[in-house]
Amino acid sequence: MMCTYCGSLINGDAIELAYNDRTIQLCEEECAIYYYQEQQQRHFQTWVKIR
Repeated sequence: MMCTYCGSLINGDAIELAYNDRTIQLCEEECAIYYYQEQQQRHFQTWVKIR
């Protein structure tokens, strides 16, 4: 299994994050934080462009 954020191979336990009706696997807490922040930024940029 690969980390959704950084692409590292996950050996052992993964952090699972439910986001937009799907579950993704991340290798560590830091990747989870960065992934969530990146998704929030993309959502905000999309919202600003629409307005």
